[in-house]
Amino acid sequence: MAWDRIDWLYAQRPVPTRDVYLDLVGGELYELCLAFPPTPDEIAFLDENARSRFAPQLDRMAPPAVDLMLAVADLLDWEIDHEVERIDDYMRNERYRDVAPTPIVVETMHLLYRGLLERLLERQENSTRRVLRRELHKAIASFRRRAQAHG
Repeated sequence: MAWDRIDWLYAQRPVPTRDVYLDLVGGELYELCLAFPPTPDEIAFLDENARSRFAPQLDRMAPPAVDLMLAVADLLDWEIDHEVERIDDYMRNERYRDVAPTPIVVETMHLLYRGLLERLLERQENSTRRVLRRELHKAIASFRRRAQAHG
């Protein structure tokens, strides 16, 4: 019996450390969504404009639905690829209306997008191993898998 387990273990392919790290980052992004909305003192706003825009609305925000998390994952993918025109088209033409039908849900989407992007780039920068920007798609895919499993 014990030898069967050891044989199974040896038959497994090793997973690169970077992939494990990116999967953990994706899990962290998902957990941030589950813990949303944060309290105002949990957010380090980068500027006063962001504080005045989002802080008064935090008490009206609710945890994001799965569809909203997936929309934010799309935005993150596009941002990583520098697809500015695609993001601009999505926002300007309000293609998010199916997943964000009310102004408060739109604000939730914006805050999540900004916050998750900051966390993603922070994790890239603070990694002990070099993580290329394009490799961040693996973390976003992990986030997307978790959100879909939740729904």
